[in-house]
Amino acid sequence: MRYLAPYWLQFAVGVCVAGMLSGCAGDGPPSVVSGGETFAALQSEIFARHCALGPCHSAGVAAGGLVLEGPNAYDELVNAAPENAAARAAGWLRVTPHAPEQSFLWIKLTGPGPGLGSRMPLGAAPLSEDTLARIEAWILSGAPRGEDPVAVPTPSATPTPTVTPSGRSTPTPSSFTRLRAEIFGPRCAVAFCHDGTSRAAGLDLTNPYQALVGAVPTNAHARESGWLLVAPGQPEASFLLTKLKLSSFDPRWGSPMPLSGPRLEPEWLEALTDWIARGAPDD
Repeated sequence: MRYLAPYWLQFAVGVCVAGMLSGCAGDGPPSVVSGGETFAALQSEIFARHCALGPCHSAGVAAGGLVLEGPNAYDELVNAAPENAAARAAGWLRVTPHAPEQSFLWIKLTGPGPGLGSRMPLGAAPLSEDTLARIEAWILSGAPRGEDPVAVPTPSATPTPTVTPSGRSTPTPSSFTRLRAEIFGPRCAVAFCHDGTSRAAGLDLTNPYQALVGAVPTNAHARESGWLLVAPGQPEASFLLTKLKLSSFDPRWGSPMPLSGPRLEPEWLEALTDWIARGAPDD
């Protein structure tokens, strides 16, 4: 007589196989990047805890054809093609060295768009900002296999990154309506970023005023500094500006925004700064 697994087990396996990556446990205490990173540390502290579990990416199930435990976990990820058809069509790999935006692992962890499956870990809270920063730093450094620590950029002493001067003496005042039409709509509220489906970092910019002004950021360092996404009258305490002014990955603040595409032009940075300094009116 053929053995049939209990319905609950069949369901659990089916849910996990539906995604390329998953984890069946919530995100534990954040691990802060201190001075380096190794794949061994990522595997034992992140993938083993959140992905290589039960009916998910363990060797016994290999949901999505992916096993994230054992000695072959690195080869399962780096330069390996995903099973997802949309990701393959986009030319992505599970991990593309130096390119998080072309790494299906990163997309799945930060907010996949239509056709790319569910955000991972499936059925659990998203990974913390600090945990995501560790993975992103490893990919940006080339996703090395070795046990030696990967060099991570040392944070500067100044909390807010510098930005190249625009040469303009006075920013042109802009209404929020214009900022929404020129910046938030076409450059932020787009697929795989801050649209209503992807909601990267929990941020939906299809209604940007409500999402930004007076809102608390998910980034732990920004929260500890007492910043808001947009702090009316306080550009220096507005995490939005910090993200837009970044020129490269920073272990504290994450990746510069927009994540893909050109950096925001100096005149628009000035216009945003002026709008915040004027109290961030909904005009």
